[in-house]
Order: sequence, then structure tokens, then C-alpha cells
Amino acid sequence: MNKKVKLNLDVSISEEKKEMAVAENAKSEVVPEKSGNVIIPGSAKKARRKKMFTIGLVIVGMLLSGLSGYGIASYVHGREVTNKEEKGLLGWSDKEDKYEEVDSEGIIDARQDSALEDGIYEYETIDRAQGPQESVTTRIDQFPTDETTRAIIDRGFYYELDTVLQDDIFKLELVGTTGDMYKPVMLLNIYVNDEEIVAQNDKIEVYAYCLGEEAYENEIGHYGQWNAYGEQDPENPHLYHVTLPAGIWLSSGGSVVFDMTTIRLGSQMSPWKTYDVSLKTKLNIPYTQAYFPCWVIDNTGLEFETEAKTYKLYCTNLGYYESSLLFHYDIEDKPGTNNGESNLRQWYRFINEVILEVNGVEYRVDPGNKGYINMSENSDEEFYYVYPVFPGITDDEINSVIVKYGETAYRIK
Repeated sequence: MNKKVKLNLDVSISEEKKEMAVAENAKSEVVPEKSGNVIIPGSAKKARRKKMFTIGLVIVGMLLSGLSGYGIASYVHGREVTNKEEKGLLGWSDKEDKYEEVDSEGIIDARQDSALEDGIYEYETIDRAQGPQESVTTRIDQFPTDETTRAIIDRGFYYELDTVLQDDIFKLELVGTTGDMYKPVMLLNIYVNDEEIVAQNDKIEVYAYCLGEEAYENEIGHYGQWNAYGEQDPENPHLYHVTLPAGIWLSSGGSVVFDMTTIRLGSQMSPWKTYDVSLKTKLNIPYTQAYFPCWVIDNTGLEFETEAKTYKLYCTNLGYYESSLLFHYDIEDKPGTNNGESNLRQWYRFINEVILEVNGVEYRVDPGNKGYINMSENSDEEFYYVYPVFPGITDDEINSVIVKYGETAYRIK
């Protein structure tokens, strides 16, 4: 059955995470399948209804990381940001904060429809498939995937592709795509029709563009390629399996150009050899079938006070692989509060105490990824912004989101 859902356009970019632990609260139970920075109060219950929520994506959000080698555009740097959606991504808004009354638990109700009226759209969603059929499950097991990706597939988010491309001795089979809407991945088979090459090389690396059709045709120079290593099939040496991260264009719902340009083969005994190829096709992925939904919650600058800084929350991104928060803060300390502590040390002390609570479950920042501190590109209003990373949210439905620091807590959903 088709449903209409509102989509708030935004995006979060972050990297693969290490799992480490911090659990506190004598009445809490640590969830064994999650990293230890997840705490469940004894009274918490997770909602597990199979209800779809999806988001649209503003590709310019990718520009913030500046990692061109991972398919990120970099042309925004050095130019003036004027588009309203871009300003919203950076937290620039002309709206004033409008908080409602504090509830009995001391939580400020900061829920709002959106920080950007122009960033809300309606899309028709479709019923998703119930995962891959049993006949293709064996094929999926051949690919180098992590436990999180496999869990997403097992929960029904997978779309089988039926595309075969060939260039000289190489044949590329696009097998399927899965992941969440922030981090789509593609499962690829590559056949090498050369006995000598496959006998000497058991390693493979590939490079490919995965861009919206207009961006590919007109702005490809502003983007990098995605790359991944693969494995040689143990039974068929001519076959290599690759799991390729391919970027959020895949989950945009529009026409996407996939263009594999380079294949590298090598081994421990022989040097890597590079082959230029042209394996290109257009894709249009039914994203509600293929990718686990992610949430974006915009705010207009929710303030958390420390002795030296005021940290402002502008955006909360909830994904299956990981979640992240977008904070801004002023470059200068508050007057009369500079005690010689470094900017980075101040940030660490703050973010270590921030709690993201989703559906009653408390999450703390990933100890291995507390975020890079970046300078704003707006010369008229200089500030720092940072995306600290939190554990992924695997609930089917998000009913409640609260962000807490010390005695300050905001209910944002």
C-alpha cells in the first residue's frame, strides 16, 4: 500500500566506526549486540513496528567533508553559500528558537516541523521487498560484507540488480544494492577472462563514479570516485567479489550514472597492475526497497552551556550504521573564561557528557570519532562546526529523540 511521507532534505557524512564501551547506571542493562556506549534504562521498550520513513537528500551536504577520494564534491569551498537549503545544512537560519514549556522531567520541548520550510517535500513510497530470495542468499554470502550490512539485508532491505557490462577481458555484473540511505553499497562480480592474469593475481581493487545524471554530465570534475578492494572466488579464480560503497546518489530516487573506470589486480607476490576500463550504465533504484530509512531532525540552534562555550545543536542524523549530531560554537571563549584549556580539550569534555536518547535508549559519542573541528566557509560569520558520531539506530520507528547535557535536555522528536 502506498503512503505519503514528509521528507526533510539533509545529509550526514561520516566514516566507519570502531566499537568501544562506556556503560553507566546501576539500573541499566547494556545491550550485547551494540557497542558499549549504548545504555538501556530498565523501563525502556523499543518500538519494532514495520513502518517506513524515508528522507530526501541534499547532495551539497556531501561537500562538508571535503573527501574527494570518497566521491565527495569540493567545489563549494571558497564560494559564497546563498542557497537556503545549504544554509540550513550549515545551521544558518533566520528563524528564532521557539521552545515550549519544560515538562515534569525538566526536558524542554524543542520539537518543530522543520528548520527549513523549503526543505519539506512529499514522496510516494512503495512497499519494500522482504529481503533477497533464498535462491540469491548464497550469492550474497560470497561478498565481503560486515555484520551491520548483513543485518540490513536480513531485515529486508535489498534490491537485486540485473545488469552485465563488458570491456575487453573484464565483465562486470551488478548483483545487488543494500545498506542504509546514508551509506548505500553495491555488490559486484568481476570476471577476468585471462588465464595468466588470474593465476598471478588474487587481489582486486576497483574505482567507480556514482553520480546523479546531471552531475555526471556537467560537474564530474568536482567529484571523486568510490573505491573498494575485493576477494577472489575460492572456486572460480576468474571471478572476484567486491562490496563497493557508492554514495547517497543511489538513494536519491533519481537517475544515477555508475561508471567503473579503473580495475587494479595484484598479489603479495606480484606488483599491482592498473587497467583502464569503461563500464558504464544508468540506474534508478527503488530506494524504499533497497535501503534502510534514515532520519534527519533540523533545529535552529539549541543551546548547551559550558563555562567557556555555548554549543548549539542544529541537526541530528539517525542512521543504521551510525548517527551524528551537528554542533556549532564560537571561535572565542566567553569573556573572562579562558583558563588556558585548548579548544579541542574543551570540545572533548563537552561531547563526552552529551547523551542522545532515542526511544528511551541512551547513546554516548563514539570514543574513536568525536568529530573533526571545521571552520565555517562564511567569512561574515566565522564559527566552528563539528559532526560527532554516535551509534546507529536500528529501530523500525523513531518515536522519541532527546539530546541531553548536564541539566539541559531538549526533546526534538
